[in-house]
Amino acid sequence: LSDGPTKDYPDKMMLFGQLVGDWVIDYHAYLQDGSNITAKCEWHWRWGLDGRAVVDSFICPSRGERLKPEAPKREWGITVRYYDPTTDAWRIAFVGPVYNHLDVLTARKVNDDIVLEGKNADESLNRWIFSEITRRSFHWRGFKSSDHGKTWSLLEEMFVHRL
Repeated sequence: LSDGPTKDYPDKMMLFGQLVGDWVIDYHAYLQDGSNITAKCEWHWRWGLDGRAVVDSFICPSRGERLKPEAPKREWGITVRYYDPTTDAWRIAFVGPVYNHLDVLTARKVNDDIVLEGKNADESLNRWIFSEITRRSFHWRGFKSSDHGKTWSLLEEMFVHRL
């Protein structure tokens, strides 16, 4: 872990650096059968790799909630995000062992949002969007396309608030 962003491009590091801290989440998953799953989750963001990365630990359901018998099975994961000055974009790797996920994405700022895009092993596409970002909260949505981006399905949504 690191104390702050690299001195090489500190302004660029703040795209995700603004999220460093501890967060609570109202999580919603929208399943193919039309049912929904909700959970209280937590998200911990830190500077890493000598300030050249922003890393996070995603815990869903939260440590307190997962002990309850009715807690849904969701995901615990780790993400490493680093800025690539050669492409002026962010490279991201999310590892989620519960569902054997390894998502590799590229992120850019699009207007006031942060948009991450990637391709899965089955050729489907992922799009994750951080929006409505303030110092105290943000909205996250995860979409998937199985038709090369013609249509997108909302799979997950999170309403996130800083502790």
